[in-house]
Amino acid sequence: MPATALVIGNPQMQDKGWETHIKSIAGALPIMLGDPRKLTESDLKTYRGYADWLQLMESKYSIMSYRQDLPGFGEPMEGMWDGFQRINTETKGGGIIGVFRHGSVETKRTVTVNWLDPIKIYQVKSIDGKVVATLTGNELKSTGFPLSLEDLYSGELFEICDSKQ
Repeated sequence: MPATALVIGNPQMQDKGWETHIKSIAGALPIMLGDPRKLTESDLKTYRGYADWLQLMESKYSIMSYRQDLPGFGEPMEGMWDGFQRINTETKGGGIIGVFRHGSVETKRTVTVNWLDPIKIYQVKSIDGKVVATLTGNELKSTGFPLSLEDLYSGELFEICDSKQ
């Protein structure tokens, strides 16, 4: 049996909605199947951006060694939201989070993050580097930050980093 048959869901590069695939598997072992020669130049460039970003997050925070459920978000389920965090619990220097809307009627949620240094100031950055929030570890845990996802089925990845970086 080929190893690719053991990949849950067998997400293909050329699938409709492939960006949601790559965002969600960032919380597991990021493997995408398919033939990159079948992608448009634009899609190939976007794929490269995700791959480079995930590699950078691994080199900065060792995200692949850590994975936690995102507080207040359940398992992936129709009509709900779900999410994960990959925060380095040893250094408390940061990591990534992923948040997903699966057909929920709610377009907005408050996102909180655990396992950070309570007094350190962190920035929450979108994958394009835009600062979404600047809060202490304690504020990220207790208050969080608001997030809107307008598309019924969508998701976003964020970096959590020391504000001095």
